[in-house]
Amino acid sequence: MNPPEWLLIGRHISNSETFTPIALDRQGERMAWSLAMALLALLIYLRWSMQIRLTALLVIFVLLFLAAILISFGTWMERRTRIDLSPEGMRYKNPLRDRWIRWEDLTRIHAYPRGSGWRVLVESSIANFSFQTGTVLNTGWGSSIRTGVVGGEDLVSGIVGLANLSAVSADREGWTCSRSLQLPA
Repeated sequence: MNPPEWLLIGRHISNSETFTPIALDRQGERMAWSLAMALLALLIYLRWSMQIRLTALLVIFVLLFLAAILISFGTWMERRTRIDLSPEGMRYKNPLRDRWIRWEDLTRIHAYPRGSGWRVLVESSIANFSFQTGTVLNTGWGSSIRTGVVGGEDLVSGIVGLANLSAVSADREGWTCSRSLQLPA
């Protein structure tokens, strides 16, 4: 298997570019909140009208409520994540992290096949982060979900070119792109 072309051919940019994840459909989030609230209404009704203590339903409500909170948190994080490339370096920003990485601090990129796209891990001496290139996930019900970073392959190609990562090697799960070793003269 050969490495993907976007990992081999680095591109250079003269202006800043911003990459963001694909905005996911919020239907799952709405469904989790609706189920949690419907179960809460059922619990309140059964408790006051029939004086029944329903511990099992209460546990299910708590689990649904926590699931809804985690789904909402993930959606909130995803919608506020961005990766900026500039000739001087790159910035990875989400509500919990804001890291500026100069190109000389970037050490390597790992790219692993995942679904119909790639999971990319960016490593530097400052910070590490990962992202998914644009991919389509089949739900099994005849529909699909688009996920990942819009233009993810262009993002990787820009990082490779601007950070001068030219040594591509296969590892057990995918590909690693790093700086070529320079031998002393």
